[in-house]
Amino acid sequence: MQPYMKSLGLFELPGKGAKGLTETFVKTPALMGLTYNGYFHNLNASVIASPSIAVVFWAGNGDTNIRGRSAPNPVLNCVGAGPCRFAAGSHPQGGTGDASIAYNGWDGNESLWVYGKSLPVVRADGSAKSINPGTQVAPSFTSDPWGTLAAQVKMSGGLAGFWDQCTPGNPAPVATPTNAQYWCFFRPDKTE
Repeated sequence: MQPYMKSLGLFELPGKGAKGLTETFVKTPALMGLTYNGYFHNLNASVIASPSIAVVFWAGNGDTNIRGRSAPNPVLNCVGAGPCRFAAGSHPQGGTGDASIAYNGWDGNESLWVYGKSLPVVRADGSAKSINPGTQVAPSFTSDPWGTLAAQVKMSGGLAGFWDQCTPGNPAPVATPTNAQYWCFFRPDKTE
């Protein structure tokens, strides 16, 4: 996607601090505030059920820019051989029971509340907007696992919990998922 964007500046969160590389470089490293939804890694576009709601980029570093480095968030945690890709009804590496989904966390000081109590997201159709990531302070839980990024937040806006066991068409998370533990909000096949 980068050749079409023309500038790494599109990934920066304006007005937010930065951490990361401190070395001196010939060219100043870019500030990366938006991260890539790792569920889109190696994904066939036909899996995207609703491009207008599927999240491709978001403020996955919280309210902080990372200098000179970007990583997907959430990530597919593939440990076996073979292709690593989102699979709606199974783990990202079919047949490998130890392949699971991992959330690429922060150091604990970042907040989901990037601008006020919202954060930017970019959808698969190219639209961008600011969303409410969730305001249910732990131990309360949000009632919208598909539409809200966080199931729980800390008083500071930090992530306290997320729904990770959803099946499209089911309005509530399931206790025993048959489709691995994909973070509901970031599933490319979601329709809600």
